Amino acid sequence: MKEARHEEVMAIMHEQGTALDTEVALNEIKEQIKEVQTKIQENAKATSVVVNGPKAKKPDDPSTATVAPIAEPKSGNQSNKNKPRRPSSYAEALSKPNYAVLIESADPRKTSDDVINQVKQNVNVIDLGIGVNRVTKIRNQKVIMACGSQEERRALQEAIRQKCTQVSARSTRDRLPQIRLVGVVNSLTDEQIEKAVISQNRHLLGSLPPNSQVRTLRRTKGRTQEIKNVILEVSPPIWKAVQGQKLHIGLQLVPAVDQSPLTQCYKCMGYNHRAAECNEQIRCGHCAQEHDTRVCPNRNLTPQCSNCKKAKRDLEPHPAYSQDCPDWQKWDGIARAAVLYC
Repeated sequence: MKEARHEEVMAIMHEQGTALDTEVALNEIKEQIKEVQTKIQENAKATSVVVNGPKAKKPDDPSTATVAPIAEPKSGNQSNKNKPRRPSSYAEALSKPNYAVLIESADPRKTSDDVINQVKQNVNVIDLGIGVNRVTKIRNQKVIMACGSQEERRALQEAIRQKCTQVSARSTRDRLPQIRLVGVVNSLTDEQIEKAVISQNRHLLGSLPPNSQVRTLRRTKGRTQEIKNVILEVSPPIWKAVQGQKLHIGLQLVPAVDQSPLTQCYKCMGYNHRAAECNEQIRCGHCAQEHDTRVCPNRNLTPQCSNCKKAKRDLEPHPAYSQDCPDWQKWDGIARAAVLYC
């Protein structure tokens, strides 16, 4: 792995923040992880049909049967091409409205089912025209209801406050999508970059809502000392329009790619917590030994993922921060569940 990529991974690991607390995010992702797995299975089936073709029907008369030629074994590179493609980003699978309301009972004797029943009995979402995409039960008398738009969330929240006296309702903090601008010159300020995204790229953006946002989160090491990769938090319409495109930024034309919101601990290489809060043993992200990734003496050796080693998985060698790691993909989905991609 190139040193620039390693430095970028280290910077991403330091970036923190979630839209929901850990418990809410974990419960909310369960159903969405199933959707991701279904999509991957569908991709695998589709790939199998394309590669192998439809199954030949068994001929009635054996004398008329034809023998199919034996296919030559494919090289490693060719076989890799036929592997089912996972989504290029889990945003593809999870890009759905996620305007959530957290509903909670103050009575410790009540359950999540009691909270749902009280909302059903007192709030008629059909008459109010409120679309509820998902209802998720979590512990401590709490329920998450995800709506299809911000207006519907406001209407649901207000209706619960007026008609359900024994529960409280509040909006969860919305987390915006992220993009990475690759190779922006250091001379541009954050303010200049944020302004350029909108003012110089109207051919891609069209007309934007008045509350559209672009905010610089951080800069990571670029290929040379003169440039950096810039991580931006943007409104959903901007993310949809620019990710995968090239943007005019000052006197440059730079790629804009989807950025994962995943937080990975750079001490133990686990997920969804800070290194300052970590009580686990230090693990190197490259070789899985007990030392800091940034000072790994085994950089030239084959990488070994500490998470896959712990789970006793027999996979292709990869570092713990690789996007091909099953743990990375799972936690990336969890992190994206709290992001508004539309």
